[in-house]
Amino acid sequence: MTRREFRVSVIKYLYQVFISRNMDENVKFKVEELLLECDEEIKNTVIAIINNEEHIKKVANKYIKKTWNLDRFGYIPNALLYLGIYELLYTNTAHKIIINEILDIAHLYCDDDFIPFINGLLDNVYNDYIDGGNFDFKYTENIDEEIKNYNYENQDYAVLLHITDQNKQILLQKRGNNARDEKGLYEDIGGKVEKNESYKDAIIRELKEEAGENINIKISKPVGIYHCKKEEINWIFIVFIGEYISGEFTICEKDKCDGYKFFDYYEAINSDELSKSCKFITKELKNIKVEYE
Repeated sequence: MTRREFRVSVIKYLYQVFISRNMDENVKFKVEELLLECDEEIKNTVIAIINNEEHIKKVANKYIKKTWNLDRFGYIPNALLYLGIYELLYTNTAHKIIINEILDIAHLYCDDDFIPFINGLLDNVYNDYIDGGNFDFKYTENIDEEIKNYNYENQDYAVLLHITDQNKQILLQKRGNNARDEKGLYEDIGGKVEKNESYKDAIIRELKEEAGENINIKISKPVGIYHCKKEEINWIFIVFIGEYISGEFTICEKDKCDGYKFFDYYEAINSDELSKSCKFITKELKNIKVEYE
């Protein structure tokens, strides 16, 4: 089955879900019964979309006129938008592939005048929830060689530590009012690499300076290079992944940090509490290979 065929099948099953609900509003419609004989991946995707329906609707309705909402569109347009928004928010598929696929399918099932609306809505979801900046990440095990390919104007080097616990909860720090940027938002621990400092020494120093001496974090080898542009500086981050073992977090830089919080993955990438750059790197690192030193 091609990915196009997969998406069309998901849309058709969503259509059946919507129409079945409408036929018998007094009976709780069981999605699982409809999907008994369908492909396992299709089944899991349809169920995941239905389970996250309220959040998908909330996101979509931000970009629809106040006198309208997602429920007022037809079943097929709704199914297209549900699938497109779900893939943007909850999968690692490249946004251009998702949007182009949804638009191609829309040309088969929707009026032509509805296509620009779908395109605009999905673009807005991507720009507001996923992208929102000039970011890119490259997975590499050969940091010293790969970093030679980064030659931006006004470039500087930093380190970033993406910490999860054994339950895959993500630990982030809330930026204080005197932080350089992203005030009031949650981000990963990190900071600038000092002169003649190794990347590993830099991330260990940053962890102690920001979270204190009483925290036990297992730190990986560098997993990749993350580039983002902030205030005209092209920051080149050497990225590490950490596993929280034990210990209490301390707010050591009270002017720059307001506290720490664990997030579930899906909560993180869809939360207004995180910076857009943090959401981006969180998605990029979800399934990354980790080798601890």
